Amino acid sequence: MSRAGMVTFVDSNRGQVVRVPWRAGLNVYGGSALAKVETAQRALAIVRNGRLIYQTLKTLAVARALPLQPGDVLRLADHG
Repeated sequence: MSRAGMVTFVDSNRGQVVRVPWRAGLNVYGGSALAKVETAQRALAIVRNGRLIYQTLKTLAVARALPLQPGDVLRLADHG
């Protein structure tokens, strides 16, 4: 699912995969805005180099500020 130089958003509830180009300073908030993917009040998992590096049931302000790296895959799902 990961692509070099890109950040991938996978929305499992909507069956949507959106890739945006990575750039220095990109975080979860900025990346989701570029991808036009809603992250608020959704389960979030960030996979980097095939390893889960972050997971939460609700995307809180802290999670939205997490810096992204090229090749990151963000998996989003509705919860509850």
